Amino acid sequence: MALRAALSPLLPADELPFVFAFPAVAFVALRAGVPHGFLAVLICAAWVIAPVPPVVDDSNGALQVGLFVSSACVLALLVGAPRRDGPDGARTDGEGLRELLFAGDRSPLVRWLTAAFVAAAIVPAVLFAGIAAYAWRQAFESARRDLERTVVLAHDYTASSLGTARDIFARVHEYVDGRDTAALRADEAALHGRLRDLATGKRYVESVWILAADGSLVASNQFHPSPRGLDSSEREYFRAHRAGYAGEYVSKRLESRFDGRALFSLSVPRASAGAPFDGVFAIGIGLRWFDAFFESLARDAPELAIGLVREDGEVLTRRPASDAPMSLPAGSPILAALAEGAGPGRPSRSVWPDGEERLGAFRRIEGLPLSVFATLPTDVVLARWSRSVATTALFTFPIALSLIYVSGVALRRTRREQRAVRELAETEAQRARAERALQEAQKLEALGRLTGGVAHDFNNLMTTVNNSAHVLRRLELPPLARTQVDAVLRAVGSGRQLTRQLLTIARRQPLRPEAVDLARRLGPICDLVRLSIDAGVRVEHRVEPGTPNVVVDVPGLQLAILNLALNARDAMPGGGRLSVVASVAEPDPSDAAGARRVALAVSDTGCGMAPEVRARALEPFFSTKGALGTGLGLSQVYGFCTQSGGTLRIDSVPGRGTTVTLVLPATDEPDRGTAETVDDGPAGSGTVLYVEDDPEVARSTHGLLRSLGYGCEHAPGPERAIERLRAAPDAYVAVLSDIGLPGAFDGIELGIRLREAYPALPIVLTTGYTDRLAEAVARGFTVLAKPCEPHELGAAIRQAAGRRPA
Repeated sequence: MALRAALSPLLPADELPFVFAFPAVAFVALRAGVPHGFLAVLICAAWVIAPVPPVVDDSNGALQVGLFVSSACVLALLVGAPRRDGPDGARTDGEGLRELLFAGDRSPLVRWLTAAFVAAAIVPAVLFAGIAAYAWRQAFESARRDLERTVVLAHDYTASSLGTARDIFARVHEYVDGRDTAALRADEAALHGRLRDLATGKRYVESVWILAADGSLVASNQFHPSPRGLDSSEREYFRAHRAGYAGEYVSKRLESRFDGRALFSLSVPRASAGAPFDGVFAIGIGLRWFDAFFESLARDAPELAIGLVREDGEVLTRRPASDAPMSLPAGSPILAALAEGAGPGRPSRSVWPDGEERLGAFRRIEGLPLSVFATLPTDVVLARWSRSVATTALFTFPIALSLIYVSGVALRRTRREQRAVRELAETEAQRARAERALQEAQKLEALGRLTGGVAHDFNNLMTTVNNSAHVLRRLELPPLARTQVDAVLRAVGSGRQLTRQLLTIARRQPLRPEAVDLARRLGPICDLVRLSIDAGVRVEHRVEPGTPNVVVDVPGLQLAILNLALNARDAMPGGGRLSVVASVAEPDPSDAAGARRVALAVSDTGCGMAPEVRARALEPFFSTKGALGTGLGLSQVYGFCTQSGGTLRIDSVPGRGTTVTLVLPATDEPDRGTAETVDDGPAGSGTVLYVEDDPEVARSTHGLLRSLGYGCEHAPGPERAIERLRAAPDAYVAVLSDIGLPGAFDGIELGIRLREAYPALPIVLTTGYTDRLAEAVARGFTVLAKPCEPHELGAAIRQAAGRRPA
């Protein structure tokens, strides 16, 4: 608004305010919301009607402010972003004009409503602009017609008046023709009567004078005898005739020497037989009669200016009276037309001496250097136009704004409804995906429970066979029998590997996670892979600089890479390239803690997977190899990753190969390596309390412990074990217990109770699988995998007994 006030002198009229108010309101509404936009409207309206400084005049101020407030409020509603309560009670921005028109769905209905909204805003504006332009042209055309009509009336009146004066010239000339000044002075009385008779009844004729060559008065219609001291030789018109001007001369505006009335002189030179210039005939024309007539013409248009002007620009009279110089500027179109001898002038716009731009017209008095003009300020024409346009806007703007508002509301509601439909569809899709994921998880869980249960029972069988075979192997057997025992032990190893795969699928495989340096361990694993696949497959491995160590079970990692390599070999029957690359994984956006991870990508150049195959690739027992495949490879790898605290990702393009990425947890701990004990170590002593619910496993383990030098007492459950310890707490060198025990509590709970009651008693736990393996390791228990080798069992008991306080 301050800029508006600074630029107001440059604008065409005061009827065009609020040039910057509308953009200001739109900006405030867009940036701060609709309520602040309404506040900006009120501030602008209050500012323009404030008395200091005035911005609009009193005649149109109320109408302008009313139109501004109504239209600016609608503008704020449309442009501004409404504030509304969010789900958490916070105030959030709603939908502004930009989002309303361009954001979101572009469905046919939305496009149609958008077009209707834009049309509701543009079509009335274009029509109103056309009406305003037509009204502007009509306003000026009407003003020009009025000026032309006024000029014609003023011209006819002036021409008629001056025509009568010129008739007086002709009659006087006939009466005094040829006589010199002396003869006229001698006949002054008769001449006075003659002039008086000619001027009687002609009210605009103030005087009729006959002047001598020296400017003295010879005779007049006013005086007899004429005053001898009256000298007109300095009058403009007299000097002009004396200088040789022979035509009818119109003087400047004069004042009567006797009564002070305003008049001008119409004069012609006079000659006699003996002198080419013997004086002047002069008729004084009273201007008050012209002023009265011009006033009657402008009775209904106070701003209309009418006057008489000479061809040199000297204004004889003008209504309304003005303090400005009584002359037209040099560039006036009236003077230019008069100089060219043009006829009636077409109304045109020009700046007048008072600094005001006016629409003017003129008409020349034939035979005289005199014209009648009429002017009208262009601001008056514009004011008439603005009132007409404002009246039209008063009726059309509310309708147009209502159409805009209604179409905007319809568009906004349609967008919200469609957005709600889309959100509902997305919610339904998410729920369907969640249900499918839940069903898949339940299926995997069911398969895991099935395979886990089978693996557990099979593990107990393998433990019995393994323990019995090791006991037999310690006996003195013939070579053939020893060969058969070795075959049994090899079969137990294969069964242990199969059990490990099944338990990995069930995510119940007891792992031994440790810090692994992939830069040191990945090479030997890839060497093993090269021995397991065809020579036509080129195996590459690379560890990116800065890759940290990972926390995994080394045999599980080796088995996972080997499984992936075998799958890659089958996908590249004609040979290809297999690459194993370790690098730092991208941060997981869903992990708020931002844990570091390592990505181990196994890529091949094989045939790839179809989307439907990739969707089922992790299902247990799903295979595309027919009878040659077990369907446990990728399932085992996925179970290993999940149980290690990581995840697995498959990227595959048919015909371009497959990349399986194992994302594993990282650590800063160093890789300490592993030390394998291959001998049974020294023989043990003392009695071990063995807690096991399976009698066959208990009998086989009893024999194995005796072969290791230990005595063994069997307790079928944790309650019997506690009873025996209460009876003889110092009779046992260690307690060996299975974790999965029936009854009120399992092996971990038994170990906790025994540790509290007998802190010095060593406790060793065994398991084929358990969901509480991590808890057992975290509590400091020694945990052995079933079936375990004799040297592992003996070493675990010796280490536990070695930690026993004296």
